Amino acid sequence: MNGQHAMDEMRLAGSSKAHALLNGSNNTENGDRAAEVDHQLAEERAHADHTVSHIYESGFKHGNFSDINVHIGTTVYRLHALILSRSPFLVHLMSISPYKGMIYLPIDQYPDVTLEAMAIALGYLYSYQAGRSLSQANARAVLASACLLGGLDELSERAYSVCKDSIRADTIEEWLAWMDAHPSPFARSPSASGVSTPRSPSPQSAQEAPGPSIYGPYAQLLRNDVLDFLVVSLPTALLAESESNKPETTAEATEALLRIFSRVSFDIFKTAMESPNFVIGSDHDRFRFAKAAIARRKQFAGRGAEESVVLAVGEGKGNVHITRKLRRKALWKVAK
Repeated sequence: MNGQHAMDEMRLAGSSKAHALLNGSNNTENGDRAAEVDHQLAEERAHADHTVSHIYESGFKHGNFSDINVHIGTTVYRLHALILSRSPFLVHLMSISPYKGMIYLPIDQYPDVTLEAMAIALGYLYSYQAGRSLSQANARAVLASACLLGGLDELSERAYSVCKDSIRADTIEEWLAWMDAHPSPFARSPSASGVSTPRSPSPQSAQEAPGPSIYGPYAQLLRNDVLDFLVVSLPTALLAESESNKPETTAEATEALLRIFSRVSFDIFKTAMESPNFVIGSDHDRFRFAKAAIARRKQFAGRGAEESVVLAVGEGKGNVHITRKLRRKALWKVAK
């Protein structure tokens, strides 16, 4: 029995060694196969990059073998209909153009689009290399151009990301002006009672609402980003800096916030002041800040409306509410 047991152990040991050798062989083969696949992918990637680079340089930059002229103002691009067909908007223009091999791109109808940005968007139809010209200075116009042409989701995402990163204390005034020019379709509007209430997407209010934004879904994303900066990021940065310095620095931070919120639109002001995320302290602190801001806003609001703030306390929690009432025009009685 012991001899048989020893033989069995020898057989098992031999088979284990054979199995290990076999596994080693398989691992080597798998490694070689993986290296071969990586090499093939690298060759295909290099070939694709070379081809795209040639199409961009020869086709877009130099207009070689062009079959369509794209007129943008006084500028003419000699391009290629097959490449332009990536854009639904350009396909539409090519299909309705009365001139063979010629289309007019009316960017003058779109104030957010610039010639530089449209050139980047057109170039991106040819190659990602055109995106290298994207910067914080032109990102918003590039986003508008990409959304207008369509079919440029990757460029739109890149431009949006750059736009989002450009929302800072030194650019917030510019972004607030942009928000005023691109109001939300569901912005607040005065109700019949004169108190500002949310606008509902009903047929009647839809007639008053602005049309679709050229920025598509990115318009609301950017509005949200600006609001988030005003409500959270900016107060956090200013007050954090003031906490590490002298008390007068805290007053300077509060003054900076008051200066900004005294000039924003009522919709933005209301949203920020009523948000529990507004980094200013407790509800009472938020109430006092809103009251001080409203006093400042009277200089810019004009005589047509009156804003007020209320601190409603209930269930142990305080809530800040901002309202705006339209002043009724004086009625003149005609003497007989």
